Amino acid sequence: MPRHLTRLRAAMPSGAKVVTIDPHHDRSRPDCLTPMMDLLMLVCCEGGRERSPQEAHALMRDAGLKPGRVRHAGVMMLVEGVAP
Repeated sequence: MPRHLTRLRAAMPSGAKVVTIDPHHDRSRPDCLTPMMDLLMLVCCEGGRERSPQEAHALMRDAGLKPGRVRHAGVMMLVEGVAP
């Protein structure tokens, strides 16, 4: 995701938003689905794994985006980044 965010940020005008949609991942509340999703992502994607909202925001900051809102929709989360 970091490489994708960097390329996306380069094409975004100031004020534009990007939203990632991921399963909600809370390290303080382990579940049986997250380890399986992590394993699947490691096999299918180079360095892929599920991330917490804080980790997703850190990746967005590294790509030059300002972290935005986090919204939860059932088991999914929407993590927003804004181009400064």
